[in-house]
Amino acid sequence: MEQEQPTQNNNEEQIAASDNITDEETNEGTRRPPTMNTTNLRTNIVFGHEMDLPKEENTTRLISLNVNGLRRGDDYQDILAMAQAFKTSSVDWASLGETNIDWRSEAPSKVYEKFQRVYHHLKLSTSSSNIKFNTMYQPGGTATMITDKYIGCVTGKGSDTELGRWSYQEILGKHGRKIVLVTIYQVCKHQGKAGERTAHTQQVSLLVRQGRKASPRKAFIDGLDVKVTERLLAGHELIISGDLNEELGNDMSGFSRISSKHNLVEIIQHIHGIEGEPPTYARGRRRLDYIFVTPGLETSVKKCGILPYSDIIDSDHRCLFVDFNTTMLLGGDPAVLSPNPVRILHSRDKKGSEQYVKSVDKYMQDHKLEQRMVALATSGAEDIEKGESIDRDISRSMAHGMNKIRKLYTSPFSPQIKNARLRRRYYKVYLSMLLNHLDLRRQLRSIQSNLEETLPEPTNRDEAKAFLRVAQTNVRELNKKAATLRMTYLEEQAMYLEANNDPKSAEIRKRILRAEEMKRTFKKLRSYLRPNQHNSLSHVMIPSDGLPPKESKEWQRVSDPEEIETNILEKNTKHFGQAHGNPFTKGELGKIPFSGTGPLADSILEGTAHSNHRVTQLVLDALKKPDGIPDIQNNLTLDEFVGKLNAWKETTSTLPITKRHLGHYKCLLQIIDTEKEDDEPDETILRTGPTIIPGRRLRHGQRTTFHSPSPTTLCNHMEQ
Repeated sequence: MEQEQPTQNNNEEQIAASDNITDEETNEGTRRPPTMNTTNLRTNIVFGHEMDLPKEENTTRLISLNVNGLRRGDDYQDILAMAQAFKTSSVDWASLGETNIDWRSEAPSKVYEKFQRVYHHLKLSTSSSNIKFNTMYQPGGTATMITDKYIGCVTGKGSDTELGRWSYQEILGKHGRKIVLVTIYQVCKHQGKAGERTAHTQQVSLLVRQGRKASPRKAFIDGLDVKVTERLLAGHELIISGDLNEELGNDMSGFSRISSKHNLVEIIQHIHGIEGEPPTYARGRRRLDYIFVTPGLETSVKKCGILPYSDIIDSDHRCLFVDFNTTMLLGGDPAVLSPNPVRILHSRDKKGSEQYVKSVDKYMQDHKLEQRMVALATSGAEDIEKGESIDRDISRSMAHGMNKIRKLYTSPFSPQIKNARLRRRYYKVYLSMLLNHLDLRRQLRSIQSNLEETLPEPTNRDEAKAFLRVAQTNVRELNKKAATLRMTYLEEQAMYLEANNDPKSAEIRKRILRAEEMKRTFKKLRSYLRPNQHNSLSHVMIPSDGLPPKESKEWQRVSDPEEIETNILEKNTKHFGQAHGNPFTKGELGKIPFSGTGPLADSILEGTAHSNHRVTQLVLDALKKPDGIPDIQNNLTLDEFVGKLNAWKETTSTLPITKRHLGHYKCLLQIIDTEKEDDEPDETILRTGPTIIPGRRLRHGQRTTFHSPSPTTLCNHMEQ
């Protein structure tokens, strides 16, 4: 353990190395509050500004934290809990040090998976040394995270791919400002021999392979100095944060060399001074974690500070935060990106499909959609306004059906988690009743009726808050063990049913267990085979020199969603309008309708169309239908139509504007009785299907002509 003498103050992080870095259990077990020495117990309060919750408008929040390893247990529940804690604390950017995980494994996919349950978007840059171990546990490493609306500003990312000492993301603000967010982790000093797998030992080994005799710490300073110089010469602003494993100013050959050479500002010391500055390592006596910015970013800082231990998540380091003025930092608030679509409707979900179909059917009956469509189809005249009105109601009916599907939970179900959530809900409602002077006893009785225990009633606000904190902590802890609790629950059910002579029901539980295990296995395989399929469109590059894309040498990046849409539409208009002005877009040939039908179109196929232009006549001659080719049937049976939909992969994106993905149609088509004969009563035909067929209902085996598409795409309201 650490000796508390002033002469022994250079190796505080060596204690962490001996305590944690050789123990792989820290990478598997649960996260616990740190054990603190007396210095930290006396100073475990906020230093600097309080972190506002809720966060002020026009604020970009950065946190920097040595997380003391990411835990993999219970299917990475630690990362899900971390994402929830970050979201609760309104974190936009995060710099995480000492992740202790091999980032060339499934870990990045798991981070994306867990964070995207909480955040809409995530950009991740990671680093770990290129030494391979037999397990995913790898001491050292960093992760740099950017979330939600800010990912549209990210122009690039990178890391120290060999030694794993830093990672970074490049952020483009408005008016050309370029900011690089860098996360660093410097290994601690070692006196004597270090452990076999420590980050220090990894870096010593790699430096020897490169023929370099420098210590890991000197190599870190030299390497980072080169990178900082390159960025500053390129005109970039820098935010550098992380665990230095040294007290700033204590060693002028350490990080102080970089900060003084490049005029970097340690923003917390700059605003709050060094008097009363607390230790940031639980068993140390000095500050080891810092956030530096270039002078150009100083004025954009609104608040900053050092939080108490475990304020956001449990770790043996304090969390540092900086709140930036977004307008001053980036030149304006980034455009909010649409969230990645999450489909809760799946045709294989039998119960959800039934709920959906019933709700859609009721909505359509209430809004008389069938009668309106029949009237439109039999009117003999095209009425686009009525068609659009019907189309909107069909979209609303589908949205209504989606809202009626049972909610999805973010962790596997078990009675323990269900009851824990109910207890949390109970005390939330109780506290709200006391704070707002409302009568919510009916809601409380409703929650209590779903619990197997009688919960104690708080007598005042403080007691209600205390009960709520305990309930929230219990939910977080159980969520970390959700996968294990789920398996135990199913296994116990199977054993109970077997003991009560119900082998059929027991076998059902066992099949569920096997199916869920297989699902996890295939999910893991996908994370290895397709590890990087996480990003949505955040920007486009367009030529800025007026040349065609294949010839252009100068490009402009566009990240604002409205500008992206405008540029894509302009490009498509130009691309698809290239034929404008040719003989088939003007004169007599230009009168052929969009559908490609009519007397003139028929004359082209028959070879009787003529043009005074020699080249045009050659084209017309080539378009003549050859003899002996049979006509293509332009009709389709319901069986053929349903068969094509069933063969179509359900996850395919189809209509992003109307939100009518294939899951809607596959659910609605499930209740068509394809075994019914044509002469049987028309009682089981759906009211809802993909396309309206004017003037008739689709029946099994019946052929119906599909005319050319009109401006409005309608769903066919069939009868069940």
